[in-house]
Amino acid sequence: MRASMGYFQNLTDAAFGRTTTPKPTLTHDGLANIMSGAGTSIDKSSYDQYVVQCDNQQVMQSYRASWIMRKIVDMPARDMTRKGRAWQGEPEEVEARQEREKELKLWAKLKKALKYGDLGGGAIFLGTNDANLDQPINEGAELTYLHVFTRDELSFERLIRDPRDPLYGEPELWTLNAGNTGSVFIHPSRFIPFKGRDVPDRVVGSQSEQSYWGDPVYTSVRNAVQNADKAADGFASLIDEAKTDTYKFKQLTQLLGDAEGEKTLKRRVEATQMGASIHRSRILDTEDEWETRQVNWSNMDKVSMHYLATVAGAADIPATRFLGKSPDGMNSSGEGDEQNYLDRLSSDQVEKLKPALDHIDQFMFDQPLEWSFPPLSEMTEKEKAEIGERKSKAIVGYIQAGALSADAVADVAPAMLEADGILPGIKDAQDALPDFEPDPRLEGGATDMVDAAPRTLYVSRPVLNRSEIQDWAAEQGLGELQEDLHVTIAYSRTPVDWIAIEGEWNQEKDGTVTIEPGGPRLVEPLGDRTAVLMFSSSRLGWRHEQIKHNGASWDYPDYQPHISLTGESVDLEGVEAYQGAIELGPEKFEEVRD
Repeated sequence: MRASMGYFQNLTDAAFGRTTTPKPTLTHDGLANIMSGAGTSIDKSSYDQYVVQCDNQQVMQSYRASWIMRKIVDMPARDMTRKGRAWQGEPEEVEARQEREKELKLWAKLKKALKYGDLGGGAIFLGTNDANLDQPINEGAELTYLHVFTRDELSFERLIRDPRDPLYGEPELWTLNAGNTGSVFIHPSRFIPFKGRDVPDRVVGSQSEQSYWGDPVYTSVRNAVQNADKAADGFASLIDEAKTDTYKFKQLTQLLGDAEGEKTLKRRVEATQMGASIHRSRILDTEDEWETRQVNWSNMDKVSMHYLATVAGAADIPATRFLGKSPDGMNSSGEGDEQNYLDRLSSDQVEKLKPALDHIDQFMFDQPLEWSFPPLSEMTEKEKAEIGERKSKAIVGYIQAGALSADAVADVAPAMLEADGILPGIKDAQDALPDFEPDPRLEGGATDMVDAAPRTLYVSRPVLNRSEIQDWAAEQGLGELQEDLHVTIAYSRTPVDWIAIEGEWNQEKDGTVTIEPGGPRLVEPLGDRTAVLMFSSSRLGWRHEQIKHNGASWDYPDYQPHISLTGESVDLEGVEAYQGAIELGPEKFEEVRD
C-alpha cells in the first residue's frame, strides 16, 4: 500500500495561497496493463479469493473416504507415539512404569488424541478416584482410566480470561454431551485438550470455540487432496474407455426411423462384434466403415504423481515417506526432507506430548522419574558400528590420558554396547559367566591399552522354544533332549579381537532370530555319541563368515547350522526331522573351553 494525493487539489490550493495537509488515500501496489486487462477489474484473477471451509462433518467424511486424508492425519500421530518414551532408572522401576502405561493404554490414547486434534480437536479425560467432576482434580488423586473425546462431544460457554489463573485460556467448565444420560459438567483440570492449527483471535473472536480449537489440517490441504483424488478417479474412469470402436453404417438415419430398421442395425452390430470375438475378424458391408480409438496413456503417471507430490508438500510430509518412493522425475533420495520431517515431529512431541505426559504422570505415578523421547530415526547397523568405534576410541583416549578409570570403564562397557545395539545380550551373557575376570591390562588403570585383548571365541545362540522341539522328540522316540539346546555360530581356537566384530545386523530388535518352519531339515548322527538336527539358514551362515572375516578360525571345511539333540547315541531309523519354527535367543560370546 502507498499514500497518494489529488494533483488538481494541490494546484487549486497553491493558486489561492492556501496551505493544506494532503489527505492520504490507499492504493494497491502491482502491475496493471489497461490493454491486456491485467491488474484491472476485467482481469479474472482480480476476483480470486481465499475461502475457508471448515465443516466438521465434511472433515470426518474426508478422513473416512480418502486414503490420502487418512494418511495425512494418521502418519504423524503414529510416528510421534510408536516408540513411547525412554525411562531413566533401575530396570525394575522402568518395567513397572511401562506396565502401568500398558494398563492404561496410554500411547494408544495419545495417538488417538493427536488424530482428533488434526481432525478439528479432541481431549483426553483423566478418570480418577475422586468423584466430584466439576471440581479441580485432587493432587493425591489416583489415575484409574483415560478416555478420549472428540470436539463434537464437548462444549463450553466461556474461557478463563483472568491472567492470574493457572488455567488461563481454558474453558471455565466443560460440558460433556453424554447422549440419553444428559450432560456432564467437568472441571478443565481433568481434561488435556489436543487442538488443530492456531487461528488468530481477531479473525473469529477470542471467546469462540473456533478460536479455542483451531483449524483442522483439512482446511489447508483440502484442495490438494481433492485434486489428487479427482485425478486418480479420472484416470481410473478412462480404463473403461481405453479402446473405443466406431461404426459407420450406410443409411443409419433411415434404419433408426422404424422398429424393424433398429432391429436390423442391432443384428449388424452383433454380427460384427461376434466376428471379432470368434473369428478375430470384423464382418462389414463394402460401404460400412469401422475405426478404433486408443487412449494415449503417456505421461498420465507423471501427472498423477505430480498431484500426490503436491499433497505431500501441503501436508509437510516427505514424498518418499508419504508415498513409499520418490516422485518420478525427482533425482533425490529424500534424506534431507525425511530429517526435516522428523525434526518437526520432535518439536511437536515437546510442544504437544510432553506437557500432556507431565500432567498425566502426576496422577499415574507416586514418584517422578526422568525420561526422554527416543530418537525417531533408526540408525543402520553400519552407522551403529561406526558410532561404537568412535566411542571406543574416545574412551581409550580418556583412559590413556588418565581422565577415566579403566576399572570403571570395564564395569559399564557391556551395558553401553548393549544399549547401542552393537552386541545385543552381551551384558547378560557376561554376567552369566561365573569365572569372568576383566582383562589384566585393564586392572589398576593401565594406560597402554589400544585394542581389546585377543582371546579365543565361542559364539552360540540358545534355543528358546525347547519345549516344542522336546514334544517332537517324544513323538519320534528320541527321549529326553539335552537341557542346553543351542546353535553354534563360531568356534575359534585362534584368539581374535571381540570388539572388532560388528554386531549382528540381520536380527530382531531384541536380538532374537527365528528360523521359519520347513525347508531342508535332517536328523543325523554326529560321531557315535549324539544326534543332531541340521537345517539351512543363510543368516547364520553369513554371520559365521563375518566372524571368520575378523580372524576367527574354524576347524571344519564347511559350516552347517545344527542343534545337538542328545548326549548319547540313539536309533534314528524312521525319525522324521522337526519341521516347526526354531526360535534362537541373542548371541552369547564366550571363550573356548575344551
